[in-house]
Amino acid sequence: MKFAPTEQQFQRYDRHLRIASAVVGESRETVIRKFVMQRVLLVVNPSLTPSADTRIMLTVAANLIARFCPKIDLAFSDTCPELIANTLSHLKRIDTSPYAEFRVVLRPDYSLYAAVLAIGRPGTREATTTVIDSVGWLALLNPPEAGYPLSKENHNSPFGALLAAALGAAEVFKYLLHPPVGTIAHFGSVTLSAFDYSLNGMDPGPWLPSQLRLPWGLLGGIGAVGNAFLLALSLVDGLSGDLLVIDQDIVESTNLNRYVLAYEADADREHPVGKTQLAMRLFHGRALRVSPHQEPLNSVLGKIHREEITRPEILLSAVDNNDARWAMQNLWPQLILEGATDHTLSQVSRHEYGKPLACLGCIHPRNTTPKGDASYIRDMISRSGILGEAITLSHQNADTILLADHIAPEAPEYQRRVLQRNIGKPICSILSELELISTKPTDELPVQPSVSFVSMMSGLFMAGELVKFLGNLQSPLVTLYQLDTFFPVTNAFLLQVDKTNSCECVVRRREIAAYRLARRQAANRVGI
Repeated sequence: MKFAPTEQQFQRYDRHLRIASAVVGESRETVIRKFVMQRVLLVVNPSLTPSADTRIMLTVAANLIARFCPKIDLAFSDTCPELIANTLSHLKRIDTSPYAEFRVVLRPDYSLYAAVLAIGRPGTREATTTVIDSVGWLALLNPPEAGYPLSKENHNSPFGALLAAALGAAEVFKYLLHPPVGTIAHFGSVTLSAFDYSLNGMDPGPWLPSQLRLPWGLLGGIGAVGNAFLLALSLVDGLSGDLLVIDQDIVESTNLNRYVLAYEADADREHPVGKTQLAMRLFHGRALRVSPHQEPLNSVLGKIHREEITRPEILLSAVDNNDARWAMQNLWPQLILEGATDHTLSQVSRHEYGKPLACLGCIHPRNTTPKGDASYIRDMISRSGILGEAITLSHQNADTILLADHIAPEAPEYQRRVLQRNIGKPICSILSELELISTKPTDELPVQPSVSFVSMMSGLFMAGELVKFLGNLQSPLVTLYQLDTFFPVTNAFLLQVDKTNSCECVVRRREIAAYRLARRQAANRVGI
């Protein structure tokens, strides 16, 4: 079929096109053809038992890839025909456009595909083949030909399989682009733990408790990250409790490129589905009770402040602007977990009350960070050319001065010239001057593009951190973790960020403590 892209097609692939066009330096018209006219193969190793991990990897990877490529073949396997059939049915609900073509093939010719994603060892391995596997919390990419470095075992954590699917989808995305040499990096052969974020280890991580209870919690935002968080949480066995979910918006066609819970019918113009209904549908009949609020976030937070709704002790932030983040932080709960994205960057952050570490406001200062940025630290690295370690030191000690060694080697020449003139000056004052550039209100800032697998990683990491907290499993996440899907996984990092002295968590600490005590006493009086 000859492809003549319409404006509706451009809108559907808009987020992908922004990123891809910037990477390959080609027009939207050229790039959209790479997504729509190339074909991807998903294949399951016939020797694999159709385990829970296999099911998660196949269905989630297919879901993520279908958000940017509507031509997917599934290699038939006698060991899991029902799984293949269900996946095919799922794909056909995700994309019903004229260019969507999802098929089951018996004997695929790997050389005919722009990218191949194999679950378990494939029979053939082309240059564009990515192999994924998992056990427990551990994701495996491209094992050596000699064999797996892992001993396969049954495990009740879904997070390794979710992570493997997301990383595999990222590799497929990159293969479809055919980018110029040196513009992106493939992951190669690596293992990554969703439990402790370690690389190239063999530990599948701890088993989850058989029963996990979520006390009254609140999820703000059911966008791309919120969708991914809910999907990951739905795969945790034995989870019960209560979750209030908030989003005022409906599902639109422009959401379909990254909302893993949404089908094309949900974006029907005459009868669109509210985003909170995606959560209700997913957890219908489950032990985790979802309370939907299809209204603005501030409306619900106002009801909490007026004690019309019980104040939650756990907040899950999947919002994409700083005003909303601050509004949630102002409830001052025991724990806030945030998933955030920026272009190809995934981030998860943890903020526990009573610890001398950054609150949500510390890493997202008011009116200083563009909408959708994953963190203040990463934003200032990009805008200043100063190494992240030096920026972190400046937050810990305001007198830290800029040294020549603090200038990032990859910083552009114009940044290097500015920084060299400021050597010996306090880093905080340099960053404060840069922040004056970003003074636009949130609603005037541009939308930052992101893609399905980036949001998936942020959401699954956030769900994983919640499960660790509920199960008393010690997490190494102190403040935040960042992973950029267009760079080697070895570039990912854990970062500790201390409180910012100018933040309300420091300036108003006594008032905040009094507020928390009063709300706790009020809850005790009514037996909550």
